[in-house]
Amino acid sequence: MHNFLRIVKIAFTFKWTILLSIVCAAGIGLMWGGNIAPIYPFIEVLVKGRSMHQWIDNEIETCNESIAKIQGKISALEAQKDPKNEKQIKSLTLELDSQNKKLAWREYFSPVIKKWLPDSAFKMSIVLAGVIIVGSLIKGIFLISQNLLVARITQRTILELRKTFFVRALQMDQTAFLNGGAADLMSRFTNDVSAVMTGLTIMFGKLVREPAKLFFCLLGAAFVSWRLLLACFIILPIAALAISWLAKALKRSNRKAMEEMAQIYRSLDETFSGMEVIQAFTMERFERHQFFQNCKNYLRKAMKIAMYDSLNQPLTELISLVIVSIAIVLGAHLTLTGATHLFGIRMAYTPLEPTQLLLFFAFLVGAADPARKMADIFTSLQNACAAADRIYEKIDQPIKIQQVDHPQEIASLNSSIEFRNLNFSYTPGVPILKDVNLTINRGETVAFVGLNGCGKSTLLKMIPRFLDPDSGEVLIDGVNLKQLRLRSWRKLLALVPQNPLLFDDTVRNNIAHGRPGATDEQIRQAAHAAMADEFIERDLSNGYETNVGPRGSALSGGQRQRIALARAIVRQPQVFLLDEATREIDLKSEIIIRQSLMNFAQGRTTVFVTHDMALLSIANKIVMMEEGRIIDVGTHVQLMERCPQYRALNEIQFSRRL
Repeated sequence: MHNFLRIVKIAFTFKWTILLSIVCAAGIGLMWGGNIAPIYPFIEVLVKGRSMHQWIDNEIETCNESIAKIQGKISALEAQKDPKNEKQIKSLTLELDSQNKKLAWREYFSPVIKKWLPDSAFKMSIVLAGVIIVGSLIKGIFLISQNLLVARITQRTILELRKTFFVRALQMDQTAFLNGGAADLMSRFTNDVSAVMTGLTIMFGKLVREPAKLFFCLLGAAFVSWRLLLACFIILPIAALAISWLAKALKRSNRKAMEEMAQIYRSLDETFSGMEVIQAFTMERFERHQFFQNCKNYLRKAMKIAMYDSLNQPLTELISLVIVSIAIVLGAHLTLTGATHLFGIRMAYTPLEPTQLLLFFAFLVGAADPARKMADIFTSLQNACAAADRIYEKIDQPIKIQQVDHPQEIASLNSSIEFRNLNFSYTPGVPILKDVNLTINRGETVAFVGLNGCGKSTLLKMIPRFLDPDSGEVLIDGVNLKQLRLRSWRKLLALVPQNPLLFDDTVRNNIAHGRPGATDEQIRQAAHAAMADEFIERDLSNGYETNVGPRGSALSGGQRQRIALARAIVRQPQVFLLDEATREIDLKSEIIIRQSLMNFAQGRTTVFVTHDMALLSIANKIVMMEEGRIIDVGTHVQLMERCPQYRALNEIQFSRRL
C-alpha cells in the first residue's frame, strides 16, 4: 500500500482537479440520498391521501397534544413529591425536549410548505415525481463531470509515473537488461502501469463517489434514528477482520500473477526474436509447450485471485443483509410495541411511526448499493497496490553507475585511457575480468582478441562506463573515470556494437542519431566515409528518407552495420569503440567496412574487439586475452613470435577463411 500511496501523492499535485472531483462526488451522494427522502411525503400523500398542508398541520397538532400530555405527567409526578419519581421525571423531561424540538422544526417549515407546495394530494405527487427527475438529472451532470475530472487526474498521474520509470530505466546499467530483464521491464511498464491506472481511476472515482452516496444514505437513516443505526452496526468489527484478511490474500495473489505475466512477456520476447532459430531446428513443439506451461501457471494464479474475488461481493452483501435484517427486527419491535428502549438502552424518546421506519429501511437499502460497489473496488485496488510495488521495486533499485556530487568536466582526451588492477564479475564469485592492467595512449588503435568469453567486450564496456569494476580503476588522463561527468565523457565517444540497433525511422534520422542537429551535408559525408552512400542512393527506394523498419529489418546485415558506422562517424568522436563490427556480415561488406575503418581510425583513439584477423592490420597494439586476463600485448608480428595462444587463434581464423 505504501508504494501505491506514493503514486497517489503524485496525483495530489493536481489538487484543484481533485477538489472539483470531490465536489462532484459529494453532489452525486447528496442527490442519491436526496432522491430517497421523498419516500416519506410520498407515503403520506399516496397512502394516507392527504396533502402536505394537511400533513404539516396534523404534525403540529400531534406535537402539541404530546407536549401537553407529557407536561401533565410531569406535573402529576412532581405533585407527589416522591424521590422515586425523579428518574421518571428526568426521562419525561428529555422526551418533552425532543417533542419541543420536533414542534419547532414543523412550525419553521409550515409557512414554507404552505407557500410553495400545492394543497392537493394529486398535485403534490406530481411535484414529488418532478423533484426526483430533476434530482436524477443533476446527479447525472455531476457523474459525467466527475468521470472527466477523474480521467484527467489519472492520465496526468500515469504520465508522470511513466516519465519517472522511463528516466530511471535510462539510468540503469547494462546488466539490468540481461537475462530477460528487458521483457520484465516491459511487463512492468505496460501491464503493471495499466493496473495502477485502473486503481487510480477507481480510487478517485468510485472510492470517492460511492462512500459519498453511502454517507448521505446513512446520514438520512441517522436523521430518522441514529441510535437504531448504531445498533445495526454491531457486526462491523467482525466484518472488518474478514475484509482485512481478504485484502492481504488478494494483494499477495495479484503480485504472484504479475510475476507470471512477466514470465510470459519474456517467453514471447525470446520466441519472436528467435523465430528463425526455432523454425530451423523444428522447436515449435517445445516452445509451444513452454509457452502453454507459462500460461497455465498464470491461470492458476488468476484463478486464485478469482476465488478471493468471488468471496468479496457475497461477503459484502451478507454484511449488508445482516445489517438490514437487524434493522427490520429491532425497528419492527419498536414500532409494533411502541417501545422506546431495547435491552434497557433508549432507542428513541417517542415510538417510531411506520412511515419513519419505512424511510429508515429505504435509506439502508440505498446504502447497500454503494456498499456493494465498494466491494467491487476492493480487488482492483489490491491489484493496483501489487502493481505499484513491482514498479517501485525497479524505480527504487539502486543505480550502479552513480556520479559523484561534483564531477569534473572533460573536453578532450589528452594522454591516455588506463585500466589499473581491474576486476569485474556479473555474478558474485564468477570473475569475468581478473587483475587487468593496460594503458591505451591517445591516438593509438588497439585491438582486443581472444576466444569467446575471455572478457573482451566486457573490458570494452568499461571505457564508456556501461559497467563499473568490482575493484581497480579506469583512469582517463590519470583521473578515475568515476570522478568525471559521465555525459561530458561520453560525448567524446562513439560506439559501433556487434548487433547494431537501428530505430524504426529513416536512414537520415538513424545516422543523425549520432549527432543531433547534424546537417544534410554532414550526414552525407558520414555515409560516404562509411561507404554506405552508394547503396543508400542506389538500392533504397527513397534514398536517405527510406524507413529502415523495426531494428533495421528492411536492410541486410552489412547495410545495417554501415549505417551504424556512419552514425558513429557523424559524431566525429575522439575515442572510437567497435565491438565485433565485422562479425556477422558478408565478405564484401566486411572488406568495405574494414577499408572505412582504416580511413576513419587515422589519428583517433580507436579500441575494437574482433575475431577478424585481417582487421588487425590497422592496430598499433593487439591485446591478447584469455579467461579474463591479459596474457600479452604487442603487434601482430611480435605476438606471432612469442604468444602461442595468439598463433593458435590466428590459425583458427585462417582455417575458417579457407
